[in-house]
Amino acid sequence: MRSLEECTKSRNDIEIVLSEKRSSFKLMNPDKYPVDVVTIDGCVFENEPSPRCDYLLFLKEKTIEVYVELKGKRNIEHAVDQIDSTISYMICAKKAGIKLIKRVGYIIGCRYPQDNLRLKKLVKKIYEKYRCSIKVKNSNFSVNYDEF
Repeated sequence: MRSLEECTKSRNDIEIVLSEKRSSFKLMNPDKYPVDVVTIDGCVFENEPSPRCDYLLFLKEKTIEVYVELKGKRNIEHAVDQIDSTISYMICAKKAGIKLIKRVGYIIGCRYPQDNLRLKKLVKKIYEKYRCSIKVKNSNFSVNYDEF
């Protein structure tokens, strides 16, 4: 396990693209605000069996954490557990003095059923537990910085 600092890259690109398998998440950042991109799975947690999401983006100007899980054809419901586990880790690892405004999670997957009741219940549970809204989107998704 590496430290958060070792796995963080500060970026201010116009487009910040995270991709894996057949899924990608793109943050449109036209004003080039500073964004810390933390590679959770494969860096902070390297070769560890515990479920963790792929990336965490910290939008510094807005003090917002954005959790991103990129899925191929695997279990979308498992992605909620991965985000849950990562938020729990971040709460324990967080330095005092950082006031967080908001948490948002994105699960980007190739296919998922729109009316999956179990998934909806899991997403609701995470919101109640952490005040983190989770959005499930199809394979290639982009969002504008100003939408947060």
